[in-house]
Order: sequence, then C-alpha cells, then structure tokens
Amino acid sequence: MEISTKYDSEIVIEPLIDNKTHGLAVQEKKFKYSLRFTNKGVSPSGAFTINKIEIGSAQGQNMRVVEEKSFLIPSLNPSEEKIIPIGNYGVHMYGLANVSVQINPSQPEKQIACYQKNYFTNEIAYVKTNNWYDFIYIKTRGEYQQETSNSRMLWLTVAIFIMTALQVIYVLKEPFKKYWWSDNLNMGIKAQQESTNKIPNYK
Repeated sequence: MEISTKYDSEIVIEPLIDNKTHGLAVQEKKFKYSLRFTNKGVSPSGAFTINKIEIGSAQGQNMRVVEEKSFLIPSLNPSEEKIIPIGNYGVHMYGLANVSVQINPSQPEKQIACYQKNYFTNEIAYVKTNNWYDFIYIKTRGEYQQETSNSRMLWLTVAIFIMTALQVIYVLKEPFKKYWWSDNLNMGIKAQQESTNKIPNYK
C-alpha cells in the first residue's frame, strides 16, 4: 500500500481485548483493553496523543464507556508498532460494539490517516483523518456461561471415556495374564519332565 501525498503519515490501529487482536469481551466480566498502532507510511509518523477513547453499543443500547485519560504515542518509524494499554473495563452492553479514538498530532497542522485492519483477511481500509473507529464483539453473560458449561461437559466426557477404556483393558488383561502364566507353567513342567526322562539310568 502506497502512502497518499495528501497525508503526512498513515497509522493502522487495532483493538486488543486481553492482549488478543479483536479478542472477545464478555458482558459483566472485566477485560483489558489496549490499542496497537502501526506506522504504514514510508517516513516517521511524528509523535501524537490520543483521547476521547470510547467503547459504545452498536446495537442501539444506550451504553458507552469513555476513557478520560490521554496517551502519548512517540514517533513511529515505518512498519514500527506500539501497543498502548488503555485500561481494564467491565460493561453491561453486549453484541456488536464500536470503539473509537481521536488522534492529535504534536504538530496540529499535520494530517494522520487512520486505518482499520480486517482481522480475518488482513485487508486495510481507510477510516478518517485524525479519527479512528472499529468494531468488537461482546458476548452475553449467558453465551459465556453456556460455552464454559459445554467445555466442562466435554472434558468430563473425555475423562469418563478414558476411565472406562482403562477398566475394559484391565478386565481383558486379567484372563490373558492367567492364561499366559498357566501356559508357561505347563510348558515349564513339561520341559522339566522331558529333561528328567533323558537322564541315563546307570543302575
């Protein structure tokens, strides 16, 4: 992707949930929210600050988280990236949510083009100048509990299967063990008898 001459720099921004790119948050469960900044231009980006960091429902729920703090991002060299931890949050909203941030170049006259990165295809799409937004998904508490329950049931089923298999192996092994010992014992007795019969009688 070539940098456009009308922008001073180009920055790709990606949301991270619990250190995973476009990770899944869970309703009413605390998660760590961070942002990854990558310079996709051909020259240093110049330092900039970010503020007006928001997480809001994209499904009509009147819920929004606003981070009041500002964060300084130092100048990034071409292809250099930096992850900025924003904070730990817990939300009541669920479903699709939009995340947004405002970019403030250290030199106000500068224009920083902000881009999204498609998590599935890695395609990059222009969003706005000095502003960025993207989307994350927040599972409902019920979805999370159901998945957790299903996972536990799966592990329990696997454990029961292994225990049953071990019991079957033990049951099948016992008759074989008795047969093996009996067969070898009979062979030993027979061999001893044959050896005794071969001893010359000098009387």
